[in-house]
Parts: sequence; C-alpha cells; structure tokens
Amino acid sequence: MRSSRCILPLLVALAACQPPAPPGPTFTPADEVAVRQNLDDYTPLTMAKNWDGIVALYSSDAVRLAPNEPAVQHDAMKAWLEKYPPISAFEAPTDHLDGSGSLAVATGHYALTATLPGQTTPMSDKGKWFVILKKQADGSWKRTTDGWNSDNPPPKL
Repeated sequence: MRSSRCILPLLVALAACQPPAPPGPTFTPADEVAVRQNLDDYTPLTMAKNWDGIVALYSSDAVRLAPNEPAVQHDAMKAWLEKYPPISAFEAPTDHLDGSGSLAVATGHYALTATLPGQTTPMSDKGKWFVILKKQADGSWKRTTDGWNSDNPPPKL
C-alpha cells in the first residue's frame, strides 16, 4: 500500500510534465493567398460569362444561398448561372477574410448593373455577400457555401 502511495504522485507529476498537444493546422499566408485568388476570380469570370469557371471555384458539395430562392446545389449551379440577366458592370470586393485551419470565411459588398428580361433600362443593385471556403485534399481552396442580399428595398408588389 505504501509503495502505491509513492508511485501515484510520481505518475501524476510525470503526466503533468508531458508536452502540450500539437496545435491544429494553421491558416498560413499561402492559404490566404489561395483563398483571395478564389475570391478575386469570381468577378472577371462573371463578366466573361464563364459559368464553368465559376462552378470550378466550388466544392462538389457546395450550395449557393441566393435571396428569395431555394438553395442551389453544385450540380444545378451552371444552369442557374446561365439564367443571369446581361450584366454590364459588377464589382464584389472583399471587406474581411478570416481563416483557421482548413476553413475560411470572407465577407464583402457588391455593386452591379444588369438589364432584366423584358426591360430596356438597366437596373443597379448593391448589397453584401459572404463566402465559406474549405481547404481540399489537394491543397486547393474551394467555396462550400455562399450567399448575398441586396441593400435595396424589395420591389413593391
């Protein structure tokens, strides 16, 4: 019994002296560059109507949360994008980016000018957006979820 009283404190002391667990994966400067590239590619791809290029920015299980519509799954994105009205001006700068490990979230704002079907006069919109990105097994960063909404009041019915 006496020897167990001596060993127990020794085991507790040894356990307390163990090095801390290694930290989880970090969000490196290279990760930030890759995420910003994904974010920065969206506007020129939109202006070029490069819908395949836009879809390639997303993971295969991604979802888009457009305002006033059902969620758009990855497999339906290209068809959904092909319905965009002609856009004559578009900008969507990033206001904030934060990452931790294999996840990143970005927020920003947008301004666009487009001509809606049946209209001859372009309309302007401005609002804000968010994007969640995840580091893929190959080291690339893909969008998993994004959404946006207008700062303009809803149209009167």
